[in-house]
Amino acid sequence: MIALNVGLGREKGQARLYTDGVSPTVLPQDGMSQHETINIVPLDDILGDCGCKKVRMLKIDVEGFELEVLKGAISLLSSDDAPAICVEIGVYGSGYTEFFDFLSAVNRYQLFRLTGTKSFRSKLKRIDRAAVFEAHDNVMCLLPEHLQQLPSELLTR
Repeated sequence: MIALNVGLGREKGQARLYTDGVSPTVLPQDGMSQHETINIVPLDDILGDCGCKKVRMLKIDVEGFELEVLKGAISLLSSDDAPAICVEIGVYGSGYTEFFDFLSAVNRYQLFRLTGTKSFRSKLKRIDRAAVFEAHDNVMCLLPEHLQQLPSELLTR
């Protein structure tokens, strides 16, 4: 395992990481001012630099910056062997449909949410473009190949 002192995003650059909220974020909220400057790098660049050939799963929890992280991983996500993705959706208004449309366009991803809470084992239910996400919902983004590997009792019909 390698730990890198960078943030992930769509393109190389720098961003302010606000640290005076409950969770650090690059998307400032009212009253936030304490920050440090961080380097942002696309995940595709990191994977190329380290020679990583296979990623089986991504878990993303970046306080509203999810879509930017995914857009920096186009090569990975559009590959024939793309990973399963678990994303904790932040609160960012109309970005939900953009999030759904992006994953549907980049590959054959289907989105699922837990039928219960994330605190208990529950089944996955497919969601569509019109879904209204709850704040901090964990969304599973799966390709048909991933679904074939899951026990059928994990999915609702």
